[in-house]
Amino acid sequence: MEFSQIYDTAWGVIGVVGGVGAIIVMLWISATSRHERNDEDAARDFYTEHGHWPDQEPGAPPDPLPPTS
Repeated sequence: MEFSQIYDTAWGVIGVVGGVGAIIVMLWISATSRHERNDEDAARDFYTEHGHWPDQEPGAPPDPLPPTS
């Protein structure tokens, strides 16, 4: 086996491992992002029912709106 064949094989293996790793990371991000979305939906439902966010005291003044440009 020549050096160039070993070199090409090594870069091929690195490319395949990197591709598989990238797919695994994308699947992990996709799976964990659902929890955040579900938590936000639950907080919105709580707000609709009670009139304040779950982390606020009942009757507390609302959070100020961010400045608009």
